[in-house]
Amino acid sequence: MGKRPWQIWLVFGVSLLLAIAAMTWLTGQVMRLDEAEATAQARMEQDERIGAALWRMDGALSQLLATEAGRPVGAYRPVLVAAKGKAATETSQSVSPLLLQSSEFVLLHFEVDANDCWASPQCPDEQQLSLALSNGASVGSVSRSRERLMELSDSVRPDVLLERIPDNLVVQDFANVATNFAFTPPQVIVNTVNLGVLQEQLQVQQTDQQEQMEQYDQEPTPRRQARAQQQANDFNQRFNSLQTAAQQALLNQHAYGANEPNPDMLLESGGPVSLTQTQPIWMEERLLLVRQVNVGAHAFVQGCWLDWPAIKRSLLKQVDDLLPNADLRPVASSDSPPINRMLASLPVEVLPPPLEVFRNGMSPMQAALLVAWGCLAAVTIAVAGLLHGVMRLSERRASFVSAVTHELRTPLTTFRMYSEMLVEGMVAPEKQDDYLRTLRSEADRLSHLVDNVLHYAKLEKSKAGWELSRCHVVNLLPAISERLESRAEQCGLRIEWVEAEEVADLEVETNPGALEQILFNLVDNACKYGRPHAAPRMELEVSSRGAWVAISLRDFGPGVAPDVRRRMFQPFSRNEEVGPAPGVGLGLALCRRLARQLKGKLDYEPASPGARFTLLLPKAGPSKNS
Repeated sequence: MGKRPWQIWLVFGVSLLLAIAAMTWLTGQVMRLDEAEATAQARMEQDERIGAALWRMDGALSQLLATEAGRPVGAYRPVLVAAKGKAATETSQSVSPLLLQSSEFVLLHFEVDANDCWASPQCPDEQQLSLALSNGASVGSVSRSRERLMELSDSVRPDVLLERIPDNLVVQDFANVATNFAFTPPQVIVNTVNLGVLQEQLQVQQTDQQEQMEQYDQEPTPRRQARAQQQANDFNQRFNSLQTAAQQALLNQHAYGANEPNPDMLLESGGPVSLTQTQPIWMEERLLLVRQVNVGAHAFVQGCWLDWPAIKRSLLKQVDDLLPNADLRPVASSDSPPINRMLASLPVEVLPPPLEVFRNGMSPMQAALLVAWGCLAAVTIAVAGLLHGVMRLSERRASFVSAVTHELRTPLTTFRMYSEMLVEGMVAPEKQDDYLRTLRSEADRLSHLVDNVLHYAKLEKSKAGWELSRCHVVNLLPAISERLESRAEQCGLRIEWVEAEEVADLEVETNPGALEQILFNLVDNACKYGRPHAAPRMELEVSSRGAWVAISLRDFGPGVAPDVRRRMFQPFSRNEEVGPAPGVGLGLALCRRLARQLKGKLDYEPASPGARFTLLLPKAGPSKNS
């Protein structure tokens, strides 16, 4: 390879960092998108629950507000004066139907004019008290009502009330309403929400809510506009439902007295009666339901003081299944609350509980990210392993080329020098035999090297095994013993043969040539690395091990270091710890591959002193002729 290993790993590391950075950025974007989608889905579901809760609460309030909005003008006086007879020359007195509290959610009905003169149908004066007590009122209830009226008069100014009430007066001739059943009353309750302003505000709010989504959404504006229109329509439907109930209550109130003479009460000032739409307003923490009444030239305010804490508890209890832990907040006239959280009946905003995003396991986006990171990790490991393998192979090939070059140079140099000396007669006749033996030894060495390289190359290219035949163990080893002993003698060693009695009749299926190659390489390795300092010998033992015939070669040299054992069967691996030795590091790798092709195994077994290599060959099965 043209580059050094550290340069290759540097390029790989930089590429990996860039890939991780890109994946991290992509993960962040996808997670933000996934979170935005999950939040939007949760918000949509919450909005649906809020809408259902608003319908439920407005429905619960409609009867109360419709009844109060349809009250006759004269019902706000403690004592009602009605004409008797067709000539209306005589009058009769009766207590107001509001003397007794008509609802648990109404604290007090009241009437006040511009001169700050307060009155209540629940607060009769001393002259009217006996009539009130005889009609079911109690001293305690009258006393409480007087206290509430005093509290209200001390804290609320009539001019402020009149300013808060719209001046769109509706003129009604109550004398004709009762007998005209085709009469359709106009809008009775004021819509306290300016829809145009709130639709505008809603679009701004939704823009803020979908801020994170806009970069992924190609057309967010039309969807927001459609959603705003839908919520405005929902508000209108709730308000119209309330308006219908109020109009019906107004008709019922006046139609009730159709069979009575002069059903509407005679007011002191006389003249035509006109009134505004009924409007709920907040005066500090008090919730009032008020309208302006004009009787001739006399103007005053009629209304009721609603028990907001009781109403709030009742409403929240009714929607606890939809919006647990929700709250209701009074809305001032200057506020611009979200229209999709506003009650149509009262200026009140629903405060939902904090938005919670629930996940049922991993989302598809998260699963895809996990797969992507897994793929990146797998690719990283695969590329790193490939680079490591390629560089190791490159290093081993370089070592192989260097070793082969060195191994070839030595015998070739000897060949050239000795042959020149012999040709030119520079060697004495008595020494020529020594020179020729040296040439033959170098030729054998060169032949052994070439054989190993060719055999290994053949095994690398082809997976075809050797042709196996049945051989008696006692006949197999003597045929190859001469070559093994000759190689041992060249390095000053002798082979001691140890043959167990049980192997005398055993047969193996093997290839004699391959077996000879394995054992010769083992002996050659023992000569190179296992030469002992004391006993110049090696043992070759044949024994039976279950279904195997074991052929073990042991030397009595220094043995094999633990770090060398892990790599000694790898190609081009050499043991440099015992000093330089001829060879290219293919011997043991070739032996193990040959053993596998013979359907056997070759393993290292520790021995003290020395090292033992054991070849296991499978025993031959019963002969077909037996």
